[in-house]
Amino acid sequence: MPEPTKLLACDMDGTVIPLTDQEAQHEALRRFKEKSANTPNLRLGYVTGRHLQLGLRGVASHHLPMPHLFVCDVGTSIYFRKKGQWRLDESYAEKLRRSWNDQGGAIRRLLAKVPGLKIQEEEKQGEFKKSYYTDPAIAEKDIRQHIGAIFQVKGIKANLIYSFDNAKKVGLVDILPPMAAKDSALHHIVASLQLERDHVVYAGDSGNDLLAFLSGYSAILVANTDDVTRQRVLRVAKEKKFLDRIYCARKPYTAGVVEGCEYFKVFA
Repeated sequence: MPEPTKLLACDMDGTVIPLTDQEAQHEALRRFKEKSANTPNLRLGYVTGRHLQLGLRGVASHHLPMPHLFVCDVGTSIYFRKKGQWRLDESYAEKLRRSWNDQGGAIRRLLAKVPGLKIQEEEKQGEFKKSYYTDPAIAEKDIRQHIGAIFQVKGIKANLIYSFDNAKKVGLVDILPPMAAKDSALHHIVASLQLERDHVVYAGDSGNDLLAFLSGYSAILVANTDDVTRQRVLRVAKEKKFLDRIYCARKPYTAGVVEGCEYFKVFA
């Protein structure tokens, strides 16, 4: 009987791409590549805020194993690799179009003069994603309340994803369609590939991985995950009784991913 197909979905920056160049990460990357290549029933996916070309650039520059699929733009685009070409999952894009209703322009105008909020570079914007930098002195709950109030008055329905860039010391806000995020993309992929829930593992390190961590699949929190995200994940997982699906690695970055994969027997 053939082994069931497994999915390992990894965030990129701060997870398989280290934020510091440590010698230990070179050995961890070697093991990650070797074990991934030697697990024929494993499908590897990278889940990132980057757009596809920037994601591919990250794979090349950090010598990562080439994935079978990409989830880009904070869960708003899915690409599968077929015969050496990357193909956008049009069925997922159509779902987002129906829920987004072309609100991007209106959102950009509404948030143009919000204090402490600055639009990110054009290459970081997407059809279903408007991305901003925020003043690190402003609390996440205050940002959510302020933007939420603006959207409520204007009848805008959207999903706000907040994270913090420790390297640049700046807050990050992504405005997405109401049903879009990393967890939504994961659910779509699992259904498309007809995978079993117990054979899906997600690895990440920050607030924009929160919904994926809490999606009910097995989750690896690498050691450099920020404390706020880690405590939130553990609290909710305990309340919802799936704490056994959460693994807090002792090692950071790729080494933590490999450690978690060994715990969940991904490479078995």
